[in-house]
Amino acid sequence: MLSRSVKLAVALMAVLAFLAGCTSSTSSSPSPSGPSGSAAPPSLSTIGTIADLQSKLVAGGIPCTLEYEGLKQDDKTLSICVIDGEQATLSIWDKPELLQKFLQADVGAKGATAVGANWTVDVDTPQTAQKIATALNGTVKSATPPSSAP
Repeated sequence: MLSRSVKLAVALMAVLAFLAGCTSSTSSSPSPSGPSGSAAPPSLSTIGTIADLQSKLVAGGIPCTLEYEGLKQDDKTLSICVIDGEQATLSIWDKPELLQKFLQADVGAKGATAVGANWTVDVDTPQTAQKIATALNGTVKSATPPSSAP
């Protein structure tokens, strides 16, 4: 369980790093287009606490009963709940640069993460991650299956 969360966290860091490349370092507004030439996503939401994250999920029609209020680690505060039958790890990151570093790492072939400006929710499926991202004004980082060598 812990290694899956770590892998998801790493994948999330890769997504945030990608998103950081889509925005100007001198402006909080997104760039006019993403890597495929489509419009960039709107600014990602910022959420203050684990309790706020849980409240916003519930307000967005996504039930989530926290297992505990929030466990403080060196770089983030986290908790878990069940969303659509999947264990979800909710995190509020203390520093944006730590979240970016986390998102830059490869998470492997399983799981998906809903990502905001300072928060992440790690789940099992991209569909659940997208539901969360939509409700919270975030984006999704999905695990990438290993590619086969030619």
